[in-house]
Amino acid sequence: MAKYAYDELGLRRIGILKEVSSDYSVGISDNFSDTFTSLGGELVGVEAYTAGDVDFRAQMTALHQKAPDALFLPMTYKELALATVQARDLGMDELFLGPDCWMAEDIFDLAGSAITGSYFVCTVDGNDSQLDSFKAMYEEAYHEPCDGAGQNAYFAYDAFAVIKQAVESAGSTAPKDIRDALETVENAQGLTTPITIRKDHKVIRSAIIFRVGAEKFEAIDTVTDVNSLTATKRLSSSQLKKPAFLNERRRYSHVFAAADHRPVCWKHLCANGGRLFIDLQLT
Repeated sequence: MAKYAYDELGLRRIGILKEVSSDYSVGISDNFSDTFTSLGGELVGVEAYTAGDVDFRAQMTALHQKAPDALFLPMTYKELALATVQARDLGMDELFLGPDCWMAEDIFDLAGSAITGSYFVCTVDGNDSQLDSFKAMYEEAYHEPCDGAGQNAYFAYDAFAVIKQAVESAGSTAPKDIRDALETVENAQGLTTPITIRKDHKVIRSAIIFRVGAEKFEAIDTVTDVNSLTATKRLSSSQLKKPAFLNERRRYSHVFAAADHRPVCWKHLCANGGRLFIDLQLT
């Protein structure tokens, strides 16, 4: 998002409002600011809040006084709605930018026109017709909408593809061998895009830039890493005979149990700071 903001949107002065109690918000804020300033942009100010806060007027006013071109807001959709509506009520007209946690349809009802025209980045477009086959199979298997928990179902599928390639490449289920093999994953064919993990643990995959319209998210551009991907490639309908994690769950479940004993949900994937974590509910 930082590179797109600088190169394509022509933004030069950015302020950030982040949740200091969230590793995700702090990490993605640091990544954004490091990239933006390395390109020549200026970080004019950083304000913070903690989980549960509902009044962001003081922080937004402080940032507004620094005369930024835009504000980067790594906030969940409920907090985002509060912050953007409060900012517009204060007479602020800055452009808002965000990360993938903005991808929630409820934002249109909660924020209304306050967020229209803003930009954010996400690695999957839930409205893409190429995902229809996966959605149908997911709903048949789990009896709930695929997008019910945001985009995590897509990411979990992709994460399983990465782990599967690492296990097969290592020829072992030993945690250390899997960890080492993860550093050599290259073009693992996920549901949404090929995925590569570099030696420095950076995850390389394509991403989509969205503009927030009046009633829907509008995919306006696809960004790829110049060192890896050149185009977005998704699995075709013919390849999606059955989700791979449904076929292979029992075969690989002990691998995940050995790597991480926390009893958490299959559908959740966290990629933060270049580290990849897969969480499975082993029941």
